[in-house]
Amino acid sequence: MGSRVTVALLLLAAATALADPPQVTAVVLHLPPGLAARDFRPLVVVAEGQPLDPRAVRRSVALLFATGRFSDVVARAHPEPDGVAVEFDCSPVEQLHRVVVTG
Repeated sequence: MGSRVTVALLLLAAATALADPPQVTAVVLHLPPGLAARDFRPLVVVAEGQPLDPRAVRRSVALLFATGRFSDVVARAHPEPDGVAVEFDCSPVEQLHRVVVTG
């Protein structure tokens, strides 16, 4: 079963189409229950107060996905009055706990 990594195309297109990329006003990690943001925050290279950089977004998605803890990592940008908020939605890896074969 293949895993996929998705970066919202709108985020990348918006950042590269603008001569002056918007400032990142917030970076939010949405993690599965039981995982602490402080453990994964060092993997996010997108920084508040910096211009939105598509390379930093892609790198952050790749680093989060490389942990093996997520089946999908999606980055989204939400416009705000002073720039954009960037959210990383991390979907948990489905774990198989038991297999029963009959017959």
